[in-house]
Amino acid sequence: MCGSGGVCIQKDGNSPSGVCSCFPGFYGLDCSLRLCPAGNAWVDFPSANDVAHGAFTECSNQGRCDRNLGACQCRAGFTGPACELLKCPTGVSWRGHTEQCSGHGRCITLREAGEHVDHLHFHGAGSYSGWDEDMLAGCACQPGWEGPACSLRSCPKGDDPDTAGTDEVQLFECTCTTCSGGVRFAFRGDTTLDVPFDASDDLIRHRMLQLATVGDISVRIAFGTGMCSGSGSLTEFTFLAPGGPLAPLSFSTYGTLAGTLGVKAGGQYSLVLPHLESATGTREHAECSGRGTCDHAAGVCRCLPGFQSSDGRGNAGSRGDCGHRYLSGMSVTTRPSVAFSTVAGVPTAFPLDATPGVVGLTDCPFIPGVGVCANHGACDAATNKCVCDAGWQGVVCHQKACGVIKKWVGEVGLAHANTAECGGVGACDHETGVCRCDAYGVFSDSSCQALSCPATGSSLECNGTGYCRSLQELAAFSFSQQKALAGVTYTAPWDAQRIYGCACKRAPSVDNRFHADYLAASAAVQRGAAREASLYYRGPYSRAVSDFWGFDCALRRCPSGDDPATRRDRNEQQKIVCQATSGTFTLTFRENTTLAMNYNDRATVVAYRLEQLFTLHRVEVSYVQADLQTAAAADSFCSSDSSTVVLVDFLSEFGDLPLLQLTDIDLAGAGKATAVVEVFPGSKEDVECSRQGVCNEYTGVCACRDGFGSSDDTPQAAGDRGDCTWRNPLDPGSAR
Repeated sequence: MCGSGGVCIQKDGNSPSGVCSCFPGFYGLDCSLRLCPAGNAWVDFPSANDVAHGAFTECSNQGRCDRNLGACQCRAGFTGPACELLKCPTGVSWRGHTEQCSGHGRCITLREAGEHVDHLHFHGAGSYSGWDEDMLAGCACQPGWEGPACSLRSCPKGDDPDTAGTDEVQLFECTCTTCSGGVRFAFRGDTTLDVPFDASDDLIRHRMLQLATVGDISVRIAFGTGMCSGSGSLTEFTFLAPGGPLAPLSFSTYGTLAGTLGVKAGGQYSLVLPHLESATGTREHAECSGRGTCDHAAGVCRCLPGFQSSDGRGNAGSRGDCGHRYLSGMSVTTRPSVAFSTVAGVPTAFPLDATPGVVGLTDCPFIPGVGVCANHGACDAATNKCVCDAGWQGVVCHQKACGVIKKWVGEVGLAHANTAECGGVGACDHETGVCRCDAYGVFSDSSCQALSCPATGSSLECNGTGYCRSLQELAAFSFSQQKALAGVTYTAPWDAQRIYGCACKRAPSVDNRFHADYLAASAAVQRGAAREASLYYRGPYSRAVSDFWGFDCALRRCPSGDDPATRRDRNEQQKIVCQATSGTFTLTFRENTTLAMNYNDRATVVAYRLEQLFTLHRVEVSYVQADLQTAAAADSFCSSDSSTVVLVDFLSEFGDLPLLQLTDIDLAGAGKATAVVEVFPGSKEDVECSRQGVCNEYTGVCACRDGFGSSDDTPQAAGDRGDCTWRNPLDPGSAR
């Protein structure tokens, strides 16, 4: 009976035929279904104020479970056994294959990004901790490559020749007690070959220039006869390229070298020569020296008029960095009616009419035929740099700006405080100012602001059977174990309005779990829900309606009911006491409210009004005295002296239920008072297919085991609920 997924055991309070106890990874009536790997939820209904991303969520709510294999079928853009990892973007590698990070980098998680150091995009900011530390991932590109997919070639960087700056100066002190062996210097993750303790400044410079991370450097032994000496030596390192500020040098010793060794940086002074101080560099290390645009396809700078390649010190040279100004006082023609685009990194103008331009002289960035700062900014005369108008960017204000938002990947900072264009997961289309987000469709919005809801092949969000909502919005539809609104909020976390998920449509039927359309008490909304009821009908029974569910709302729940194999369970019973002599009131259950009732309405009227709610199907209402046994003196909901007790027995909603609420109270009378109290908590199960059948998640229909069938809410009679609670006396299987 329990197949290979479990064993049959006797369990107190259950049928003498026993129940299946499933092995780990299996579940269901006969243990024939498989569970899938679980992880932190990418998105879910918040469980408490500002608490979401619950652990042990099957397929992390970004995939569907194959019940035959126990394997997650992940949504595009997600991977891992539990769909717990965001895929890194792909591109064409040098091999001609499509690879993660285009074959020019490696995919790292946020945890790894906090510890990664390349001194370009990652600076060892420290470990990141959060629900997404091992889930969100991005590319760490190799030197010479950049972009979300490491598909863009980097251009040379250099110092802006039109701005003043100072070189980074660092000092190395060495007073040796055992003067032998030597040191190895490290800079930006690259380490020199051996430098003997008595090395000359020429040898030290030679070793430093062998590092790929050092462009040019000047080395001078300011005190002593060699790099280290018994009486103390001081070596001055002046970084000519790259520009500063720079990370301090580090070093390790080899051989038997011992003594007092140290690096001074950031303005610290020397202990060997106190008058000599280190200095923080202020020279830029900007793409194309801030005087050109980068053609990322070729990795070549396209210099602005008046600039060309430099030697890194402002003179003409071969660095390809636009760091040399060779012409000043240039003639510029300004035409306000132009269009322009960027081709291979070069801004190009297209006049829109024959209006003659205005000719002038400038040292500021301009586009020939358009004007200074492309007519989308103003030039700062002190620096000859453009200050762009809102919505524009670039060295000559020729690019439409894309949104700069909190980063999804990389060095995100505390609570994703660090920002980047398109959130670091998209590429900006500077012709339109709109981000082109990842190819998988995971991120959306013009600035890649949102982790989107899944879409089906027809491009319908949430399969057309759910609503796409942010975590902040989903909090409003979080429910307690009693399936009443939990009243939680989700506003403080960084992802409150950035991560979206599906709120699947919920059936207006027995055990309604609600959605936005059914949270109002208005009759109009309830009538609209009734018209939509066919969407939830599973058949073949009239009450066999159920919710949609799953990360994309493509699955259907099966009708639920009481497990007939369990014993000693009962219906929920609540009592209401009302003291009043006139007026009206309403009753609310699970956010649905009745039409108004009179204070003296009979029990049959109250029952009728309650059964009109989409959240209730069948109740029994009786009026009794305080002993809960003797019939009340009058068939009236309220009494003048609180002597009448209204008993409400819930016959179709199972489990421990939320209390009824007296709402819209317009009652009057001496000593007016109302109260609702639980007499007996419901102990009947409310489980899919009554735990006596197997649910088909794609049709929402229960396949009941032999001897069981659809009930009228009890094991004794067949009915139209669509569950498996009814014990069929004509089927010998029901005796088990």
